[in-house]
Amino acid sequence: MTSLPTTLLLAAVLLPAASQESPAAGGIEVVEKTIGAGGMTVAIANVPIGHDPGQNGRDLLIHARRAKQLGANLLLTPEFGLSGGFCDDCWGHIAESDARDDAILAELKGLLDDRFRYILVNGPRRAGGDDEPRFLNSTYLICEDFDPDDPLGNEDLIYDKTFPPAGREQRYTRSGRRDALTFDTPWGRLGVLTCWDLGFPSMAQELAMRHRVDAILVLAAWRGGTERSYGDVTRDQYWGYQWEVMNACRAMENQVWMLSCNATGTQGDAEFFGHSGAWAPSGVPLAVAEGPSLLVLRGLDLPGEVAREKATFNHTSEFFGVYRQIPEAGTFSRHPEGP
Repeated sequence: MTSLPTTLLLAAVLLPAASQESPAAGGIEVVEKTIGAGGMTVAIANVPIGHDPGQNGRDLLIHARRAKQLGANLLLTPEFGLSGGFCDDCWGHIAESDARDDAILAELKGLLDDRFRYILVNGPRRAGGDDEPRFLNSTYLICEDFDPDDPLGNEDLIYDKTFPPAGREQRYTRSGRRDALTFDTPWGRLGVLTCWDLGFPSMAQELAMRHRVDAILVLAAWRGGTERSYGDVTRDQYWGYQWEVMNACRAMENQVWMLSCNATGTQGDAEFFGHSGAWAPSGVPLAVAEGPSLLVLRGLDLPGEVAREKATFNHTSEFFGVYRQIPEAGTFSRHPEGP
């Protein structure tokens, strides 16, 4: 057995799309990897986003149709996949996205069947009236119960990002009021986070410890970003390094899967990092997409692998040996008499 080097550079698991293109990809680079026997099949769209909502919608439908053809049970798409991201003059394409979203959501819902059951897409929706032109950053869980004719009536199937990052996004959006979206599937319980939520360990901890999810799904438009230098040590694309480290840390500290979808390409002055992938409950990266591609992961035994990881050190039982849950406050406190 070949052991992985103890590094977070991920070179051992990067999957270059061009070298593994499916001959029937329908114009999309397809990377397929089998993790185990049986279990869930997840498609992750490691793809560009842009400022043309019409093209974004057409692209989402292409990715969804291809994921269905390839036997996926779940498709993850990038943050702002409906609209494109925020920019200095974004009102035009955001308004156009608002006008188109219901139709796109209906078409996506129409693709679902007994095998292809879930699609996650993201885009802004208005949070106030004309006097308060701000948005919520909303992720929609398109599933059997989702009503495309009344998407805002499905609040239990929408997660609004809790932590918009500083800058344009905080200028245009506000924090969501609901901290968690979880849902049960035949393959395990799943929870949802959006982009910069990943940087706050308590968000993943709540999903793992309070809601007992087997996997956390992340939709992101995460940049490669800046550099950090310390003497003769320099890390370029430091924000991309954060993406890799945080996914591994959220997985290992909570002993859950991280299935994370990030945008690629550029939009204005934003260069997105990509590197969508899967991190096992140990924190070990199992597959990370290097270039624009549809990453298809087969044989994900989500609850089984969580149970195997907890067989030696069970973070959940050890945590609740010291702390107790306060459900009405959505938090934890030490047992008054100690463990």
